[in-house]
Amino acid sequence: MCDDDFNYYAAVTICKKMGFPSAQRWLSGNKFDLQDNLDIKLDDVRCFDDHEWSSCSYDEYHDCGHSEDVFLTCGEGKNFN
Repeated sequence: MCDDDFNYYAAVTICKKMGFPSAQRWLSGNKFDLQDNLDIKLDDVRCFDDHEWSSCSYDEYHDCGHSEDVFLTCGEGKNFN
């Protein structure tokens, strides 16, 4: 997933979709060699609340590189610094 338009609402909504109560933080960048071997599947993820994936829109094509990959930490509560 590319970080274009990614925000707090997207982070929390995605964590909830994966079964976690909330998001703690998110970062972006090219951090691992493995990333270069993987496809970017989503771009321009926009969520308008932090409850349901249905509140989000996204594109399945992208105009970004792996330097914009999202790293999301899910867990209890939020810890956005």
